[in-house]
This record gives sequence, structure tokens and C-alpha cells, in this order.
Amino acid sequence: MSSDTDTFHAHLSSSKRILVIIGAGVSAASGLGTLRGPTGDNLWRGRPITGLCTRGVFSSNPDRVWQYYSWFRHTALQAVPNAAHYALAALSKAHPSALTLNQNIDGLSARSGHPSDKIENLHGSAFRIRCVRDPRLCDYVEEYNDVDPIVPYGENDRLTSRVLPRCPKCEEKDEDSFVRPGVTWYGEDLDREMMRRVDEYIDKGVDLCLVVGTSGTVHPASGIASRVSESGGKVAIVDLDVQSRKDEVDWVFEGDACILLPMLLEPIIGANFVDSVCVN
Repeated sequence: MSSDTDTFHAHLSSSKRILVIIGAGVSAASGLGTLRGPTGDNLWRGRPITGLCTRGVFSSNPDRVWQYYSWFRHTALQAVPNAAHYALAALSKAHPSALTLNQNIDGLSARSGHPSDKIENLHGSAFRIRCVRDPRLCDYVEEYNDVDPIVPYGENDRLTSRVLPRCPKCEEKDEDSFVRPGVTWYGEDLDREMMRRVDEYIDKGVDLCLVVGTSGTVHPASGIASRVSESGGKVAIVDLDVQSRKDEVDWVFEGDACILLPMLLEPIIGANFVDSVCVN
């Protein structure tokens, strides 16, 4: 384990295939919170956020779940991408074989100009909506919906079923034909076609795996870094808390990704990358 920037830069510059895994720590500098904090699950209106991220809760309380996601979407739309998002977008544009695995659902990577063919949104997007029914029964999907608010989310707002967004394909047949956020909830499988693409990329070999703003303990990211290491690739972690992973990787850089990433990626993206990718 090393924190030597020179050796990291040397390996980065010689890497033909670079895999980046990003988590909530990347968006923290944009003012977005995380699902979990140092002392456990973070709360929304006194309830653990993770407790709202299940299909079962949506089935019994779609109004509560939609209010949370409506609030989250508004918060994400008010936020702006930070230097870490822009640095990763620049890396993806400059390096022909870089791929980013994004665990965030906030849309900030896309808004930073990250090429869509160089990123896999592992857990979906809060701005994608789809029919709540099994996709084999209804394939309705809206890839990007930024209506704000999609439902009222004030603490005193009480929603009726008529206010909740509905599936235009199913609503004439079923009065409970809601749409749901296009995210992967706890207990749900990740998109099979997406994971096939990820597996195919890894199987072709990865020279450097960069784990940023995440502990790397959430499936499937939890096994990817180890898979790269076992295949001969190098692994680096950039995060505010790296203590638990120090003995498992080749480099650790402890600190805010917003500050560290532009410096760490400088051999590829240059020192003035923000001027070329930011849109005012």
C-alpha cells in the first residue's frame, strides 16, 4: 500500500484500460448526502433512508417513497457537478478505454458531460421512471424526467393516489398503475444486460481500478476491485475514510475526491481540464 503520487502517475500513464468505481463521496462536495453515515443509516424525516428503498415499502406506501424521491430529485437538480465529476468526464473523453461504474443516482455525472457510452449507472437514476409492473407485462420507461417537483414533498403535504405519477400504458386498465423511480432497490437484481457489459469489460483485462468516494463494500462493486487485483491489475482508493481498505490495495489517497482527483488524473486530463469541459 502506498500514497506515492509519482508511482501512481506512472502507472496511470501506462494503463491501457482504466476502470473507475464511484460512490456517494464523489457527490458529497456538491452538497448531496449519503444513505449511510459514520454512525449508521442517515435519516429523512426521522426514518432511515435505506428503509424507503425497497419494493415492499413502495407497494404499501408509494406516497411516502415518491415524496422522498421527489425531494431527492429537487435537491440533486439544485446541486451542480464538482471538480471530481468534471475530472472523470475529462478522463473518459481523453482515454479511449476508460469506463466508469457509477453507484450514484443523482444525475451529476451526466450533467458534467461524462460520455454516456463510457459510464454504467449501476443503480439506475432517480430521473428515470418506469412502470411498477414487471417489465415483461409493461415496458413503459421514461429515460429522463426532470419534472420538479414530480409530487409535492412538503412535510405537511398529504398525497392521494390521484397525485402519484401513473403509467400511461396501464392507467386505463388498473387504477393503481403507478410508475416508480428507475433505480435498483435493496433486494432487486441489477440489470442483466448492463452487468454482461461490465463483466465483458473486466474479462478483457483492467490495468488500473480506481475506487472513488465509496468503501467498495456495496454489491457489485465489492467484488470488482478484488477481481481486478486477482487478475494482475492495480487498485487505488480515493476516499475520506480508507482505513478499512489499506491492506487490500496498491495506493490509498485519503481526502476529498473533489480536491484529489484533478491532481491524480493530471497526466491524462491536464492541469486546466475544467476550462475545456465546464459549461457555464
